[in-house]
Amino acid sequence: MNLLFKTLVLRQSKHQGFVIPAVIALGLIMTLVGTISIFQSSDEQITAVSQRATSKALAAAELGVARYRELIDKYKVIAVYNACNGTWTDENCSDTAGISWKQAANIPNITASCPTDGDTTVAAMATRGWQYVDANGNNNVDFNEYQYRLISYTYTSNYSGGAYTAQPFGTLIVEGRVNQSNTSLINDALAAVTQIRVDLPIQPGIPTPNGEIVQLEGNFNRFNPALWITGTPGGTVDASVTDVSKLTVNGNIILTDANCASTNTIPTTANLQDWATNKEKSVNLTPLQPQYKPLPGVVNNISSNLDSDITLPRPGDNPETRPDGSVYYNYVINGNIDLDGEDINIVAGSKVLLYVNGNITLRGQPDPDGTGPQERNADLNVRSGNNNKSYNLEIYGTAATTSIRFEGNDPINIAALIHAPNATVTIPSGNNPTVTIKGAVWVKDWDGDFGLTTAVNISPDDPTDKALVSAQYYSYTYIKDDLVSANARVVDPIIDIPSRWETQQVN
Repeated sequence: MNLLFKTLVLRQSKHQGFVIPAVIALGLIMTLVGTISIFQSSDEQITAVSQRATSKALAAAELGVARYRELIDKYKVIAVYNACNGTWTDENCSDTAGISWKQAANIPNITASCPTDGDTTVAAMATRGWQYVDANGNNNVDFNEYQYRLISYTYTSNYSGGAYTAQPFGTLIVEGRVNQSNTSLINDALAAVTQIRVDLPIQPGIPTPNGEIVQLEGNFNRFNPALWITGTPGGTVDASVTDVSKLTVNGNIILTDANCASTNTIPTTANLQDWATNKEKSVNLTPLQPQYKPLPGVVNNISSNLDSDITLPRPGDNPETRPDGSVYYNYVINGNIDLDGEDINIVAGSKVLLYVNGNITLRGQPDPDGTGPQERNADLNVRSGNNNKSYNLEIYGTAATTSIRFEGNDPINIAALIHAPNATVTIPSGNNPTVTIKGAVWVKDWDGDFGLTTAVNISPDDPTDKALVSAQYYSYTYIKDDLVSANARVVDPIIDIPSRWETQQVN
C-alpha cells in the first residue's frame, strides 16, 4: 500500500504545471484563428468593393460606347473617317487639317442630313477628356462617380485594288471610370478604370474616304427621290405654292429644308404608293440642295429651240467617253424645249444628256394635219420598241430654267430624269393631261392642282424591285458626279450591330 501511494504521488509530481500551459496554448491557437478570419473577411470585403467598382466602371464604359454609337448613327457619314489622324496630346487631337472627327467641317456633306449641326457636334466629341455620365455633362449627384471618355475610333476600309478584300469596319475604344473626384486625366488612387473595344461592321456608302466609287448595293438610306422639291434659294420649301394632291408617287418625296423643320411639310400629301420589297414610302426632309450641273467638255449644239421631232444621237454627233469607259452624248439647247405632241427619241442603249438654257413645255395634242393618229402624245424616250430606261435621257435645267409646263388634254409620257433646281412645275388651269413619268423629277416647286381629274404618276422604271430602283438612281449622271464631289454626299454608310465587344483593360 505504501509503495502504491508513493508511486501515485511521484507521477503527480511529474505533471505539475501541465494544465496552465495547455490552456495558454489553446488560447493562442484560438487567437490566431480569429486573426486569420478577420484578415480573410477584410480581404473578401476589399475584393467585393473592387468588383463593385469594376462593375461600375464597366457600366460607365458601356454607356460611353452607347453615346458614341448614337453619335455615329446620327451622323452616319463619320463612320468611314477616323476620330483623329494625328496624335493625342493629353485630351486633344493634333489634327489641324485633313478629314477626321476633329476636323469634322472637312467631312464631305457633314451638314447634309438632319440635324445639320454635325460639323460642330462631332468635332466637340473628338476629345479624350473625361465626361460625366450625366447627359448634360453636369456633376449630377446621382452620377457624379461615373465618367467615360473616347480613346479612339478608327476605320478599316479593307479596300485594295479596286475591290473590298474583307468586311470594312470601324473600331471604337472607350474607357469608363468611377471613384474619381474630378475630370482630371490623372486617375485618383481609388479610381477604377475599364476599357471596352467594339468593332462595327460597315456597309460603305459613296464615296469611300479615298474618293473611289464603290457598289451601291441598294443603299440609298431613305433617299431614293422620285420627286425632289428643292425649294426656294436657301433651301426652304414654299408650302403656299407646293401642291401635289393629284400626284401619284411610287417612291419617296424629298423636301429640301435647310432648317430641317419638321413642321415645314407639303400641305397635301401625294398618294404615296408602296414601292420595292420592303414597302418604303416616305416624305423626308434634307438640307441637301442639288446644284446646277456644269456643262461637260464635249457638247453638241441644238438650235435655239427644240420644237420638233428629234432622234438622238444624230449621225456625226461627238460622244464623251468617261474614265470608266461609259459613253455619253451631251447636247446644249440654247433656248426652250417646246413640244406639241412631238417626240424626243433616244436610240436604244444610248446615254443622252440635254442641257436646257430655257424653259420646258410639253403638250399632248391632236395631230394638227389630220394625217396621223387621232392624237399624238408628247413622248420623251418612250418610243415603242426601244426598251430604254430613264437613265438613257437626263434633262438638266440651268438657272434660267424656271418653268416646266404640262399642257393640253392628251397623254404626256416621259422616261427621264428631269433635274431643274430653279423650275416650278405647272399644269395650267383648263389643262388636264394624263402625265406618266418613269424616272424622277427634281425641281424647285410643284404647282399643279387646278381641278385635275387625272393624276400625274411619277414612278421608278421598275418599282417592284428595290435593287433595280437603287441602281436606276445611281445611274443618273448627277448622282454619280455628286457622290464623288468634295462638297456633296447623298448616300450614308450602313452601320451593323457590333461583331466584336470585349473588355480590354481593367485597372
